[in-house]
Amino acid sequence: MLAAVDAGAAGYILKDLSELALADAVKAIAAGQSRLESHTAPMLMRQARGRGDHRRGPDKPA
Repeated sequence: MLAAVDAGAAGYILKDLSELALADAVKAIAAGQSRLESHTAPMLMRQARGRGDHRRGPDKPA
């Protein structure tokens, strides 16, 4: 998932989304918003924590 975000993805939705929810997601992204389903957030957080390069420190300034 982080690879998709790094590549410029504005959202991440799963393929079991209803047609109405998919249409809403496409409209939101077209309007410049981001879309992330709430049940995918824990996966994104685990990947970000495991990545290691997202942390700031003396050798990684803001």
